[in-house]
Amino acid sequence: MNSLLRRGTSFLFAGTKSPLADSATTTASENTLFTRVDPSIDGEDCDRDCVSCTLRYPSKFDIDTGDKLYGNVKGWATHVLIATGKTDWVRDVADEKGSVMEAIEKGGLKPSNGIMKLSASNIPVPDEYHHHELGKQPTTALILPAFTVVEHVTPALASDLITYFVNPALTTTSPLYNSNISEPPSTNTPPPEPDPGTSTLTTSPSTLTGTSSSVDYTALTPLRSRPCLHTAVILLCSQRTRDARCGQSAPLLRREFERHLRARGLYRDLNDERLGGVGIYFISHVGGHKYAANVIVYRRRTNSDFADSTTEPSAVSIEEGAVQGIWLARVRPEDCEGIVKFTVLQGKVVKPASQLRGGFDREKGLRSSHPSPISKNLLTTGHRNRAIDLQGSAERGILVTGTTGIAGGPQKQSSLPSHSPTTQHTRALILGLARHISRDDAVVKSGGWQGGLAMGLAGMTLGILGLGTLGRARARIGILAFGMQVIARGDLVEETALLKMLRDGRIKGAALYVFDVEPLPGDSQWRTTRWGVEGRSEVLLSPHMGYAEEEIMNRWYEEQAEKVERWLYGKEVETKLL
Repeated sequence: MNSLLRRGTSFLFAGTKSPLADSATTTASENTLFTRVDPSIDGEDCDRDCVSCTLRYPSKFDIDTGDKLYGNVKGWATHVLIATGKTDWVRDVADEKGSVMEAIEKGGLKPSNGIMKLSASNIPVPDEYHHHELGKQPTTALILPAFTVVEHVTPALASDLITYFVNPALTTTSPLYNSNISEPPSTNTPPPEPDPGTSTLTTSPSTLTGTSSSVDYTALTPLRSRPCLHTAVILLCSQRTRDARCGQSAPLLRREFERHLRARGLYRDLNDERLGGVGIYFISHVGGHKYAANVIVYRRRTNSDFADSTTEPSAVSIEEGAVQGIWLARVRPEDCEGIVKFTVLQGKVVKPASQLRGGFDREKGLRSSHPSPISKNLLTTGHRNRAIDLQGSAERGILVTGTTGIAGGPQKQSSLPSHSPTTQHTRALILGLARHISRDDAVVKSGGWQGGLAMGLAGMTLGILGLGTLGRARARIGILAFGMQVIARGDLVEETALLKMLRDGRIKGAALYVFDVEPLPGDSQWRTTRWGVEGRSEVLLSPHMGYAEEEIMNRWYEEQAEKVERWLYGKEVETKLL
């Protein structure tokens, strides 16, 4: 627990703040960030669905269409795609054994130039990847918006990737170079700290990205980089292990995007690195699966340098990177034609009200959201908490996060509902009530001996209020272990009515550990009534602790500490209650 507290302290009192906080870019509304298509300019059918599209999502492909999309993604500075050659991954790509993602995430590698999105991708791995053992396999990284490819990245060199390539790279808030100047201006980003014991070199960010410098960065790292010469890239979330809808939508969208790009001579397959054109990549979880399909477009400024594959583009055109990053959601196959024609090629949005989640425009100096180093986040244990006003939290911009269920730990694959701590607690309450354990304990401790006679459970009736997973487990216990008859109803108990029945002695007894108001007020009738005498029923009370085993609570607190870290660094947070 002390280690978790120390981690929390480091999150809240970090010595540096995100460069994005001081950026000259400003936030914009969904109507001003990107230009919306205009029928008077772009044609009367510019905002209509593709009529030639024959692909359709499965009939049960249900998504959220009611939420407002715009602005519900946190800002980011860089986006790094790691080549894996796969289209699906383990649930958290940081758990991909021996991967660069694991080295970055679990190694705590954080860029100095703002929040970095990290995605596994289906970009092909180099041939030598297959000739090395797990954990030493070299692969490729694509840094966006810089459009920089870094080769031969291994887990051991993950820190070099961040230090020498991501830190000095262009970000989503970097000013756009004036196309009339011969060289891009230098930035004020400080160079990486030299390693103790090595000679000090005077370097600059342009040195490290290979732009223009008298110092060769190859003296600092064995990694090498080159520009990605695509005009744009389209990123599609394909991670089926996170949500089946992504595994279903990504292949269909790729086929439809490919069809429209081929017709314009712009399609580039995974191994085609010719100048210009558009690459389509599958990536891991980006958040917001209920708004599937998520599509992120990074595009260069439209210019003639990338229109003719026979002409070598200028250094400035290459180095200015992506001008826009446009994040869309609720994308369907019939939307692909408009996205290619207007979004990829012109930087316009067809359906901003229903599909635009966010993004950036470096030419305008605008972005959709202003990331804060500390955001509003209310944490609770468990995957629901009825005491929290979720609607009120939403109205105040507060994210509410819970934890995985009781059986969400390492043992969850072998766990049965009848083994859960809540079910065990219920067993204890049933036996404690029937055998008068609490009363007999008090009698013995006060000098007496026998406090009364127990009731046998065989043939008695057990009422189960709700037959969910745990309710069914408790019913089986009542039948098999105690020989009881079971009655059940799906509604929750009406506490006032139950209280009256117990005071009137109409049922034999009740054991409770969940109440309408918690903790119980000092003057609650549950506390003040003398139960089990003068015709009143037996009552056994417990605090709401049926789930609270030490192992579970430790796991939940550790899980929440990790959520705080992910939230502070702008990463997707799982187990949202809101």
